[in-house]
Amino acid sequence: MSWGDGGNVRVDSLETLRGVGVQARNGNVLTFPALTQISGGGDSSSSTVADGVNSRIEFPVLAVMDGPDRHGENSFQALNGGVISMPVLTVHTEGTTRIEAFGAGSEIDVSSLQSWTDNNRQRSSNLSWGDGGLVKVDSLQTLNSVSVTATAGNVMTFPVLTRVGGVGDSTGIHMADGEGSRLEYPCLLYTSDAADE
Repeated sequence: MSWGDGGNVRVDSLETLRGVGVQARNGNVLTFPALTQISGGGDSSSSTVADGVNSRIEFPVLAVMDGPDRHGENSFQALNGGVISMPVLTVHTEGTTRIEAFGAGSEIDVSSLQSWTDNNRQRSSNLSWGDGGLVKVDSLQTLNSVSVTATAGNVMTFPVLTRVGGVGDSTGIHMADGEGSRLEYPCLLYTSDAADE
């Protein structure tokens, strides 16, 4: 789904997206004023991308998210100065989602997200940012079966994360690859593998 350059799609009452991606490019701004849930299912995948300076996708009341539970994934990418705003999202309940922000000024705001769980046996969720991009994880306290990757000298800090674990047969990999790459968990209290859950 996309619009811009003077065009418009009226989504005033749209409350749920399931397996649908959203694209904002060339400085266009897409706002979904009533959307409260994004979900995925089975083998379907969706890609939501804000690419380029001043390109924005705004989900101001999105509260709950889940991803596909088999081979698919929901992907959110902010690139080259693009912004995806989900400021009141508090929980990711199940399935696979990828969140990435790369390039100067790129940002994904999930600053209210407290818990992210992926129960997909086929693949794991992934979170990464760097090269001037940022994912705002100010409130994130729990990651279950979510992989975190820092590369190319990027530093990723999780200021209030206290728990990293697994769910059933699924697991997540936390990796800092390359000189200067760092993952920082200053408040981490508990880790477990999937077998402990």
